[in-house]
Amino acid sequence: MKKLLTPLTAVVLSLFISPSSFSQNTVNLSRFSQPANTDSSVAGLNASNPKSKTSVSAEKYCARALKHFNGLFPAVTNARWYADNNTISTYSMQDSVCTRVCYNKKGSWLHTSISSPGNKLAATKRALVLNNFPGYTIMGTIEIHEQQLVLYFVNIENERNIKQLIIYNGNVSIYDEFERAR
Repeated sequence: MKKLLTPLTAVVLSLFISPSSFSQNTVNLSRFSQPANTDSSVAGLNASNPKSKTSVSAEKYCARALKHFNGLFPAVTNARWYADNNTISTYSMQDSVCTRVCYNKKGSWLHTSISSPGNKLAATKRALVLNNFPGYTIMGTIEIHEQQLVLYFVNIENERNIKQLIIYNGNVSIYDEFERAR
């Protein structure tokens, strides 16, 4: 399990970083029907930094990220985009579900994290947790996709305890647990 968690450390830490901690090169991208309409969007990514260079290749990479994001999340209409020297990231909130997708500077997908309340957890995962931890309530989940890896961090609680679980390949393990103060 330690080997599994090591490459995910950066991803998990990024989940707790608010979008305001990214470079303030923000762009509010309304839904583009055609990613080719991104000229002004890419210029906006670098507009607040006079030293950054917007080129045709940068526009292509932004279009690549947009096309990928729009394909995965066609219903999302409020995505906010952020850029720094190495990554392009997007953040959106819809129906109590927070989605963060990160791309490298060339527009290639790196990882996705989806945070949601416990009632949004898929029925199979929900049953897996509640069968292993009867008497607990699922409070929230973070679903992480990175390369071929899909893993879930699930927070559960009852009147005495709080547990942080990891679901990976159909297995549930306790990552951390806390006893409530009395």
